[in-house]
Amino acid sequence: MMRIMKWMGLRWCILVSPLALLIAMLFGAVAAAVAGEPEGVSSSPFGVVCPWPGMDQVGIKWCRVGAGATAFANWPEIQPGPDTWNWSRSDSELKDMLDPLGVSVLPILGYTPKWASRTPEDPSAHAYPPKDIATFARFVHQCVARYKGRVKVWEVWNEPNIGFLNGSVADYADMVKAASVAAKQADPECRIAMGCAGVDLDYLQRLYEFGCGPYFDVMAVHPYQWGKELNDDWMREKLRGCRDLMDRQGDADKEIWITEQGWSLTEGINAVEQANLLTQAMVTTLSVRERLKVEKYFWFSVKDWGGPGFGLFDVDGKPKPVCHAYQAVTTEMADARYRGVWKAPEGVRAHVFEQAGQPVLVLWIVSAAGKIPVEIATSADSLSIRGTDNQVFERKPVQGKATIDAAHAPVFVRGLAMSDLPVIAVPQTPTVEKSPRAPMMRDVWVSVVPPATAARPFAALGGASELPLEIHNDSPQQAQGTLRMELVYKDQMLAKGELAFDTAPGKTQSIAWQPTLAAQDAIAGELAVLRVRGNMGPTALAPIDLSVRLARGKVTEFTANSWPEHPYLYKAEGSGTADSIRFGGEFGYRFDLGNAKSGELRMNVGANGANPWNLLVSTDDKEYTSERSGKSWPSWQTVVLDKYLAGPRNGPAILYVKIQGTDCQLREVILQSDQH
Repeated sequence: MMRIMKWMGLRWCILVSPLALLIAMLFGAVAAAVAGEPEGVSSSPFGVVCPWPGMDQVGIKWCRVGAGATAFANWPEIQPGPDTWNWSRSDSELKDMLDPLGVSVLPILGYTPKWASRTPEDPSAHAYPPKDIATFARFVHQCVARYKGRVKVWEVWNEPNIGFLNGSVADYADMVKAASVAAKQADPECRIAMGCAGVDLDYLQRLYEFGCGPYFDVMAVHPYQWGKELNDDWMREKLRGCRDLMDRQGDADKEIWITEQGWSLTEGINAVEQANLLTQAMVTTLSVRERLKVEKYFWFSVKDWGGPGFGLFDVDGKPKPVCHAYQAVTTEMADARYRGVWKAPEGVRAHVFEQAGQPVLVLWIVSAAGKIPVEIATSADSLSIRGTDNQVFERKPVQGKATIDAAHAPVFVRGLAMSDLPVIAVPQTPTVEKSPRAPMMRDVWVSVVPPATAARPFAALGGASELPLEIHNDSPQQAQGTLRMELVYKDQMLAKGELAFDTAPGKTQSIAWQPTLAAQDAIAGELAVLRVRGNMGPTALAPIDLSVRLARGKVTEFTANSWPEHPYLYKAEGSGTADSIRFGGEFGYRFDLGNAKSGELRMNVGANGANPWNLLVSTDDKEYTSERSGKSWPSWQTVVLDKYLAGPRNGPAILYVKIQGTDCQLREVILQSDQH
């Protein structure tokens, strides 16, 4: 919910009848009373964020809820204190809203109550990870146990790679593992979704590196776009990248869900264009559903809520054009299977589906203006055409040909024969069996703790390093075993070691591996792989293969638009963010290098559309030196910092780095410094 907390502040005000609650409590059956009949998991791909009366009439079968946007599974409200539980509004939302709608439910598990937060006095305490991960696990277990007869898929947090989680990739990885173990202890049949804002492949790759693979079942992504035109090639490319990443990790059997996408009426589009974009995006998603296993699509959001106009319904609860468009999609595409692309005139999108044995042709053009006539040879007497307004009209072919004007508003054409539509068929998706894995202990898991200054651990060349690890025992038994560590650069074994652990039930044990590496300047700055393998007797723990920076000294490292970036960003006016990208005309960073005597700055920087950009460095935020500039897309730039660190100084070395230009983009920062 990229914008849900900022613009909606939504709280459901549904009340449970006091008499009904009293009766249920007297019989000790509150959980059973609110669970209703088991709903299972709907096979429909059609979802929306947040519930509203009437959405079931649109053909929507899924609803994403929780995380403060609605009361269901909202942690701060359900557990206002360590030993206080209040399920009334969560139960009521299910009983009085979600159950009558007959939808399958995807709740978001979050956010953090103040009492459990890592920074309870911070105004954004809810966005921080819990101080003790066990508190989150306890909440998840209680929630899943209560609703397991009704809810079978749970999403861990919302968009953790941006401001909804003031924590690192490692923090979120721990939350996914803890939530997964707790949820499956309560309901072994449930599924866990993890994901990110955008389709942030760098972030998802690092989640895998931190060992999340065995702990999730569904990948949740939010491929937002802006403007009047859908870039469907980009959308397919990002989803293809996500699929490839999952396949490489042995997760070819797992599904991708788009749990948010939407366009706002405040972002330069009108209500009709919004309806067109929804239709185009959903059809594009359905065109890769079988091939890439993109199983669900959730529109953000169900209602405008007095906010920025994303909703299917307006502020008064009346259907908008986008609502009628959604119904057109569900009517024409329910249970439809994709058959391929029909060779239409240049500039026309033409997708062919098959529903109930009959072809459905979907036509549109990308441009928000203009039309392109499409001529179809057919022996049909009449064609049925449904528009995004969900109205149907007839078109009579003349002398065996029908002409349809393709426009920004997609149309669904029926009445053709499949032989009228020779298609470029998509490759058949092979049946993928679940990747065989050796027996694994999930309830005892390992985390690698990166330093506060960096998104990943670093190891010192030419000296000793300390790589902290934690053993989390979420089982009811004592956990005794051994961890084996290897640090490998390409085919070179840099170090290896072994550590024993003995962790009590429900506890976390901190240990540290302290490898000593030879000095090798040739590989300074490169990435090695830390392999962590563990065993409890004959049973293996989940493996970790984590990238580690090799360095001569201290390392500061972060991707743009991440929580580890936060302490260093000092100038961001006019800049924006996308997945692992900061962009804008000017933004800057401030670094405290302590008593560094030398250093090197690497930045993946440039500008959208190969526009002009400039990388400037200063020691006082007054006089800046241009170190790199150009007209290019982002690429790696290296600046040696020795001249800024030379000479006497009072106090630590402070470095200011500023990016200026036109549509500048920054993707990643790596700063290494050698200390006196």
